[in-house]
Amino acid sequence: MSTSFWGQIFKAGSSQEVQIPEDSVLTLTMLAFSGKEGSKAQVFVQTEGSEKVLLCTLREGTIDQIQTDLEFTGAQQTSFSVEGSGSVHATGFLSLQLDDEEGFDFGGSDDEEEEESEEEEEKPAPPPKAGKQSQGSKQSPQPVEKRKSEEAKSTPAKKQQKK
Repeated sequence: MSTSFWGQIFKAGSSQEVQIPEDSVLTLTMLAFSGKEGSKAQVFVQTEGSEKVLLCTLREGTIDQIQTDLEFTGAQQTSFSVEGSGSVHATGFLSLQLDDEEGFDFGGSDDEEEEESEEEEEKPAPPPKAGKQSQGSKQSPQPVEKRKSEEAKSTPAKKQQKK
């Protein structure tokens, strides 16, 4: 995966849209305040289809910077604004966004993974131990995939019985 440094300065009293390539993800890692002693700045972010929300309030001499771990994709418009005085320096990195089907290949093939997951689904859950289950506890429901798998197996048998 390719990554590159990203940085932008946001001045108080303005709103700026961040240009993120459509196939990339921006990871915002640091916000640092630059202003006169005692001044403060509120940093807001707004993404496409959402409300403007306050990320932080920075104060010169008290809270000069904060570390973050926020991700924004190129598929959505993202803008930052600063209210107060001074400016805020935002830094982070851009990385390529992987498709759901892309990823890392750690050796095995997809067929092996599918076989392993099918084997796991076929194993019945062990019965609860007698005397260990409290009165208020219930047996957890089966995952949807397992129920569908069991229904699919029982469906042909039901059709044969009807004939």
